[in-house]
Amino acid sequence: MSEEILAVLKRSHNTAPGHDGFQYSDISKISDIDMNELSKDFNTSLKRGEITEEWLHSYLIPLAKPNKNHKQFQNNCNAE
Repeated sequence: MSEEILAVLKRSHNTAPGHDGFQYSDISKISDIDMNELSKDFNTSLKRGEITEEWLHSYLIPLAKPNKNHKQFQNNCNAE
């Protein structure tokens, strides 16, 4: 769900951009429609176990569920 993505972005620090030039604050500014598409893309990739060529050059970080131990994989959620 895009609300979960935004919640994580709001808690994240706006660190220096990666090689793609994006920062957390950039993603949080996209439209609701684009955020929903991004959420769908994340979930499709996770469910299929496939990563697009562009994503092979980036980092995918699991979103921790609120008040859960983020070091245990089952306590992370997809962006659905």
